[in-house]
Amino acid sequence: MIARRLTPIEAMDLWEHSDEASAFTRPDHLTRLVDEVEWWGVDRSGEIVAAWPLVRAVAGGEVRPPPFCYYVGPMFARSLRRGKQHRSWLLISRTFRALIEAVVETHPCFRFSLPPGLTDVRALEWWNFDHPDRSGFTLTPRYTARIDLSEIADVDELHANMARMKRRDIGRWSAQPPEVVQGVPAERVVALHDEALQRSGGAGGDARRESLERLLGLAGSGSGCVLGLIPATSSRIEAVIVLLDGPEESNDVLCVASGEWREAGLTAWATWLGIRRAHSLGKRWFDFNGANSPDRALDKHFYGAGTELYFNGSFGPRFAGATTSEGAGE
Repeated sequence: MIARRLTPIEAMDLWEHSDEASAFTRPDHLTRLVDEVEWWGVDRSGEIVAAWPLVRAVAGGEVRPPPFCYYVGPMFARSLRRGKQHRSWLLISRTFRALIEAVVETHPCFRFSLPPGLTDVRALEWWNFDHPDRSGFTLTPRYTARIDLSEIADVDELHANMARMKRRDIGRWSAQPPEVVQGVPAERVVALHDEALQRSGGAGGDARRESLERLLGLAGSGSGCVLGLIPATSSRIEAVIVLLDGPEESNDVLCVASGEWREAGLTAWATWLGIRRAHSLGKRWFDFNGANSPDRALDKHFYGAGTELYFNGSFGPRFAGATTSEGAGE
């Protein structure tokens, strides 16, 4: 196995043949979300079997995923999983270790994230064990909430799977649905996001707003959608949901409402539109992209979502114990 730098075209080929592929690691998406992307991969018998994007939101800055981006880390080819389980495990472990060696020799400090499903982190732990004199990998378990849409027949079943309080919120808006607007001005989305952060006591800043604006441009260009909601008794957009699509999932990257309309359950209606859209597109998953606080987790599970484990990671002393940034949601 040979680890080396990959071109974006090579990375795209691996992305198209990987179960770990997500909306946030698609090469042409990353070029719009960050200033710099450095692809590393592994060749095995002439086939690229792994890829790992190292990204900088700002050229020359820290190597880390930007705010609102999840699951930016290593991916493996499906071909490694063919055959008997012990054989595939051995191939993935060796491939992962070759990839790790190449990346850590090039980058003394970086952050990354593993996608749901990639929970065997022994290759990272073994690297720490083999290098006790170096500051190695730190892994933090995180949780997202995802609705498995693959066995849900129709909208009625989607609705029935929700908790009573969410069905009530959605029913409140069914009689007089708000107007749905596409192409929401970025300034309005940022204003609603900042208001939500202030309510929760979160930290904002220029870097976070820049990342959100980039994401809005990508989602609005056909890689997802940005929906704004105008209630009948208002003259402006009072809620917005930002969705980014991956190969099998639709990611609820941001769903916020102004204070008055949040209390009226408008984010529930926005979420309901997003879930229905994902189902109509034939996506397997609707991913809430983070549900790590008790309040946020409980709210997402009221929509019928299950818990999915993933890991945030860092390498090197500078990032020891740190985690990647989370998006804002309600």
